[in-house]
Parts: sequence; structure tokens; C-alpha cells
Amino acid sequence: MCDELRLNGLQYLRINLKNTNITLDFIVDNTIIPEIKTLSVEDKFNKMVEQNPDLASLRQLFELEIDY
Repeated sequence: MCDELRLNGLQYLRINLKNTNITLDFIVDNTIIPEIKTLSVEDKFNKMVEQNPDLASLRQLFELEIDY
């Protein structure tokens, strides 16, 4: 993806600035990858209940069970 963007950007700059000596280099820092936390079904349901407390009431009203 970076190579494609680099080529398009480089071509644009060379044409508009009328300078064929322009180069672009990218440095990618892979150490800043965010940690992905997976939520269990129970955690997902609890998060939804936090956002909408009526969900817990509906679950109890219809006697629904959630497969944890």
C-alpha cells in the first residue's frame, strides 16, 4: 500500500513542482501496534447493558438465557 501511494504522490509532486529529482521514503514503525482485546460473549452483553440498561430488563422479561 505504501509503495502505491508513494508512486502516485511522487508522480504528482514531480509533475506539479517540475522537479524530477524528488524522492520519497517511508519508515514504518511496527512497535506501535495496538493490543487487540477480544471480548467474551458475557463481556459483550455486559457492555451492551451498560449502554442500554433496558436490555437486561428485556432479557429477564422474556426469560432469555445467554450462552456464555
